[in-house]
Amino acid sequence: MSNISFPSTERFKIKSSPYIRGADMGWLNRLATKYILTPEKLAENELRDTRLALYQAERQLLEAEMRVDYYRNVLSFLEAISADGVEKVADTQRQKPSVQLQGPQRVTPDISSYRGAA
Repeated sequence: MSNISFPSTERFKIKSSPYIRGADMGWLNRLATKYILTPEKLAENELRDTRLALYQAERQLLEAEMRVDYYRNVLSFLEAISADGVEKVADTQRQKPSVQLQGPQRVTPDISSYRGAA
């Protein structure tokens, strides 16, 4: 058996002392460039916030229009009841064909078109 000896700097890769002026300050520069607020980053943040505010305002507008339609319908219904009476309004409501919303119908494939069908 032969003993092979390595120099200590090659074996353990000893770094230079951090107390030397300017040693390993690159991490601080990278940190600063990553998190510092530049005008471009501020503009990106404001753009995102403004788009969100626009979306919320449009949604509130649609909800307000729905509430307006609801109260208009209730108002016209109550005016019709006060003018014509409950029985007449109820009869006209029964005569209207009820509109039922149906989802898309699922089309099933013809089983006889598959191979091996009898």
